[in-house]
Amino acid sequence: MGFKKGLVSLARFRTPQEQLDLDSVGEKLKSRAFSDFFPLEAKERWGWTLIDDPLSSNFTLPQYKFGSYLIFTLRVDERRIPSSLLNLRCLEEEKKFLSEQGLKKISREQKQSIREGAKRELALKIPPVPSFYEVCWSWQTGTVYFSGTSPKVRDDFVSYFEDTFEMPLNPFCPAQDPIENRQFLTWLWAKAKEREGTIAVSRGREVRLEFLKRVMLESGEGEYVESVVCQGHHAGFYEVEEALRQGKKIKEARLNLQEDRDEWEFTLKADDFVLQGLRLSNMKDDEEEKEANYASLLDRVSLMERLLMLLDDLFSLFKKEAKI
Repeated sequence: MGFKKGLVSLARFRTPQEQLDLDSVGEKLKSRAFSDFFPLEAKERWGWTLIDDPLSSNFTLPQYKFGSYLIFTLRVDERRIPSSLLNLRCLEEEKKFLSEQGLKKISREQKQSIREGAKRELALKIPPVPSFYEVCWSWQTGTVYFSGTSPKVRDDFVSYFEDTFEMPLNPFCPAQDPIENRQFLTWLWAKAKEREGTIAVSRGREVRLEFLKRVMLESGEGEYVESVVCQGHHAGFYEVEEALRQGKKIKEARLNLQEDRDEWEFTLKADDFVLQGLRLSNMKDDEEEKEANYASLLDRVSLMERLLMLLDDLFSLFKKEAKI
């Protein structure tokens, strides 16, 4: 699931636009490639792999260059020991210790020692859980697309990318102020009710927008935040209108956007402009049944970029009409 096939989640970043030595990129990928070595005391293990082979780190140029893009994968293995299992194992060892020592009570230091021993024991028995995040780097435009969308994963990705390539990587969002981004989504809601959702982006160029299934609105700050989620058929349009009348702004929404024969369905999170669950509806029906080859991968990336450019154009129109 991701850039190759299926639904996509997407966050955008910017790097300096500069001439890259593509062979040196491969060397840097190798220097921070995924390794099987996983110390017992470590909770996570990070590393780059090939997008076509998560077990390989053979970063020769043809393996990670697709047209004008560098595409590869960030693999993160996490050691997850269920707390219920750890607590049960500790209880067993504590009872055994008390019985062997003829004691009725165990000290705090002994409890901690038993817990650390139980962690090491379980770490040897429970394999780490792998996660895979895809990276698409358009070095000619200085844009990086990343399939991980949680704030922690994105922050960790930025650090790992910067350490690997020795260049800054900055999150991209049309506006730095989340309030302005929410105003944009709220503006889109109003536009979706006009002309059956048809929006003139520029002269002779129109798109059609529809809100689907789920809309989340919010107002206030800190402990005074008030949220409402409207979901179901037509996303509870009456409830959305009522929340808007109460001064709430749209924070997150499921959208359908169409231009010509192309169509995208996705959830847009206003605060950081992250896309989740992006469906490229105009791809061939049998795409998931065939191997995701070079051409289909580039087609999908092209459609993703086109959607993002459309959203940027709509944001520019919003700023023009709102005179921001």
